[in-house]
Amino acid sequence: MIKKNQLFVLLILMMGLTLNAQKSKEPKNLSIGEMLPNIKIKNILNSDRRKAKTADFKNQLLILDFMDTGCIGCLQALPDKDSLQTIFGDKIKIFVVTPQKEDFVKRFLDRKDMIYGKLQIPWVVEDDILRKYFRYTIISHMAWIYKGKVVALTDAHQVTADNIQRILNGEEANLPVKNDLLAFDFDKDFFRVQLNQGMNENEIIKYSAIRGHIKGIDAVGKRYVVDSVKKTLRYHIANRTILNMYMNAWRAIKKDLPVLHSSRVIMEVKDPSKYDYKPMYGDRNDWNVKNEVTYESVIPLEAGKFGANKKLINDLDNFFGLHGRWEKRKVPSYVIVKASTDEEIKAKKEAAMKLKYLDFNGILHNSVEKEGSD
Repeated sequence: MIKKNQLFVLLILMMGLTLNAQKSKEPKNLSIGEMLPNIKIKNILNSDRRKAKTADFKNQLLILDFMDTGCIGCLQALPDKDSLQTIFGDKIKIFVVTPQKEDFVKRFLDRKDMIYGKLQIPWVVEDDILRKYFRYTIISHMAWIYKGKVVALTDAHQVTADNIQRILNGEEANLPVKNDLLAFDFDKDFFRVQLNQGMNENEIIKYSAIRGHIKGIDAVGKRYVVDSVKKTLRYHIANRTILNMYMNAWRAIKKDLPVLHSSRVIMEVKDPSKYDYKPMYGDRNDWNVKNEVTYESVIPLEAGKFGANKKLINDLDNFFGLHGRWEKRKVPSYVIVKASTDEEIKAKKEAAMKLKYLDFNGILHNSVEKEGSD
């Protein structure tokens, strides 16, 4: 009997050791200042090499851009990163890193209406290793590694020529740290509702509140939380520009809206810098903390998402003294008109093709004339 008990205890100890060994194999989520192990990188697209190791880039600033093809903002930022890759050449190396399947990404990059396959930034697809060393919940998530050490963890806004050059110069990065893993419970209210004496919290069926930027979390898009018991709908949107909030609301209300490009937005306000960010306003992170807002409302469930977004527009109008609206206006526009016939265009093209060289006086001569003079 004693031997059986001893054997049972021994088995428990062995199981504990096995579990601890498995836990120790799980990659550590790296922080700034820690060294990156030499990790094998597989499934590289848009590159002359299919595989690599992180140590291959120890003499370069390695920037890992964790994103996917469904993130429009991430995609729109790629041409700028491609330009930075061209400017800095072999001094830096930027990789797009995604868990998406190779076939899917290939089809995406090969689409004729997409420019992303023409960029020189390589893609690491089907990633299941790198993201374990750099854990995130919101994309893009940028990991900066220089000389094998993690020097910054940021969002895409911080990937600028100035910041890259500072790191290459050996200076301290001191960039705002993007940390998606904070214990922030988005299922709980952003605001503590001040209840009048005698009012029970369960009696509240409608309220709205606006506050400023919440430090420590990235921008959170619109979310709807249904309480089937109280029959209410909670709608919240965090850390967004005021203009972005209006645009989100209008997209939800008017399904037939065209693309809300900046050229279709008119701000008739005294100080436009309060409502939407532009590079001329300085550091993006500083501007965000000062100007971004967070909104939350609770309304009767029957009002639905349409009612929640309509209320958001009204609340923004009332709180900031604005009049956000969608309207049709006549505005000056450029019109491209065909001024020549097809025959005239063809004749001009043929004539232009004959102009082959310049003489020393800068005069154009056609090839026919040159051949006759010989």
